[in-house]
Amino acid sequence: MMRWRRFLIIVAVVFVGLVSCFFIFRGTLLRWAFAKVQVRVHEKYNAALTVSSIQFSGLSHVVIKDITLLPDGADTFMRVREADVNVSLLPLMRGKVVFDGLQIDGASITVYNEPERNNLNFLRSAKKDTAAAEASVATGYRERAANWEERLFRVLGTAFLARDVQFHYQDTARIESIYVPNFVYTIRELSGVVIDRQRADTMLFTGTVIKKKSEYQCTIQHLGNDSAYLPFLDRERGLKCRFKNISANIKFDNSGSMCSVTADALLKDFHLNHWRLANDDVVLPEAQFKGMLKFTDDAIELDSASVFTLTKTRCRIFARYEVKPDT
Repeated sequence: MMRWRRFLIIVAVVFVGLVSCFFIFRGTLLRWAFAKVQVRVHEKYNAALTVSSIQFSGLSHVVIKDITLLPDGADTFMRVREADVNVSLLPLMRGKVVFDGLQIDGASITVYNEPERNNLNFLRSAKKDTAAAEASVATGYRERAANWEERLFRVLGTAFLARDVQFHYQDTARIESIYVPNFVYTIRELSGVVIDRQRADTMLFTGTVIKKKSEYQCTIQHLGNDSAYLPFLDRERGLKCRFKNISANIKFDNSGSMCSVTADALLKDFHLNHWRLANDDVVLPEAQFKGMLKFTDDAIELDSASVFTLTKTRCRIFARYEVKPDT
């Protein structure tokens, strides 16, 4: 009995000592982990990630101030006034920053996509490298779909709050200015407001997690200027689009021999405009799509039971894309 008591005392002392050391040196550990992140960002994106301060607040919250992402030889891409990150402590002790909660207060993203002024190319080069790496690892469509699904669930497993976020885009043909006063995702529910300043337009986002990693519901409602087209879809002699309401229920299934995505989407007062289609808008007062997209090792298929309904007209849709071996 005395031996066990002595052993438990030793274990308790060692545990308390380790915990005490962690809290004493966690600031140094945090700065070391963030320095590794800075190196990885520059190696992958050729961009400098800097902050004015980074420190713990409470047990697992990290407060970061004045975040800047600056591509080499280009204009500043992003500035964040303050971010509160809920980090996972065990990965941090291995030098990895993994978080399950993020709060942003005050941010601006500025994109220049012009021949003489461009701060977007650093993302394009990294995207190509990532796509090449994925293609070499995942060869089948099912495996690729499962990888993307895993990434999506990782994002949907992270609580998110954004306040006072501004997005500015400029190229040779247009300027876009988007403002997000508030956008909240609690892992169970989604709510947010997006304001298109160029067109004095507002959209409301709502959503619900029906079953984690399986079923989600979301709605986008147009509240502002009824005649305003969507941002980036309002270009002269280009595709234009607007709607009153879009709601969708999406289910994911990766349990069998294939990976599938089932969607039930309803569109109201949907307008589509392109000079090749007609001089005026093509209007769909109400349209609904119910279907399943299936991914197997060698094919992508829109299931034959998929239905597109326009007013009272029902139309079944089937499509299949596959790669056949060389003969």
